[in-house]
Amino acid sequence: MPSYDSAEPKGRADLSDSPAEVSLFDANTRAVDTIGDLLEQVSGDVERESTPERERAESRLADHRLIEQVRYEMTQERPQRVVDVDGQDVVVTWEGFAYHQLFDDLWLYALPVVKAFLKKNHMGRLLQRYVPERGFTMRAEDMVVLAHSSDERTELALDIIAKAIEVFRKKAITPGKHEWKPSLRGASLRTYFIGACALVYPRAYEKWSKTRKGKLDLVASHYDINFESIGGVIARDLADPAAVAGIRVDLKRLINVATPTTKLILGLLAQDLTQVQIADELGLSVKAVNSRLAHFRKRVAEPIRPEHGRTPVRSTRTPRSSGLRASSQLHPIHPSNSQDAA
Repeated sequence: MPSYDSAEPKGRADLSDSPAEVSLFDANTRAVDTIGDLLEQVSGDVERESTPERERAESRLADHRLIEQVRYEMTQERPQRVVDVDGQDVVVTWEGFAYHQLFDDLWLYALPVVKAFLKKNHMGRLLQRYVPERGFTMRAEDMVVLAHSSDERTELALDIIAKAIEVFRKKAITPGKHEWKPSLRGASLRTYFIGACALVYPRAYEKWSKTRKGKLDLVASHYDINFESIGGVIARDLADPAAVAGIRVDLKRLINVATPTTKLILGLLAQDLTQVQIADELGLSVKAVNSRLAHFRKRVAEPIRPEHGRTPVRSTRTPRSSGLRASSQLHPIHPSNSQDAA
């Protein structure tokens, strides 16, 4: 048996001297292995292409393990304690570590997503796309409010997520035909939860809309606004009050058909409140208040629309001399108070 302890083993020296062979010990020479190179390239391509699938599978597996732990903890005896809430004793049940880990993650994930959906009305589109039989429609005024007010979006989003958690517990966690399963072709746990948010959205929206209208009525009652008489007060702020008749604008009618928020803004202006004060009262930004006033000024400046095919009466006035003056002219805003409220 040859010894390999010598500086130049016998068999190895023969291989090095053979022109038909490549020395594996020469650092400057690369071994030619066509099949090996091909397999390495193919395996690399497969690995790169399968990385998203593998990550998705690992994510589904982690979600599945967490759900299984939650289901297990729900079958165990859970400690309870009594806490005082607004003077009443309320029994609070500890749901378990896995439960709180799961729903803490869902809360943190869903809140910015739902708020973003509400801002652009994507939640309604999502519902219409996947559950068209529900027949949901959002009021235009509410759509504008949600687009401009972060506080209102947060309030509605929190209510949506709270309701979605109850649906999620019944449908995703409780074993049954609707339970969530870690299928690669199915929705992830987070996407499944956003679907639950879409399901409860109409009910949460109606509650929020009614509550918001109640707030507007409360503000109007607090300032004792008489909407029947504010037209005369608003007319004082027209650049050219005499021109109102010239463009055939029924100011009272325009106020009555204005959106609830715009109508209340006009009423508060008639009470000599500034835009900053109005924004603070209604939970809007100063920019949102001014945009509503600008829209109302545009409506005042427009001639009456034709009825029964009549030719509309057109105004010869320039836009600058028509309608309400700029909101900053109505009630000057001090620089120190001009920050957005939302």
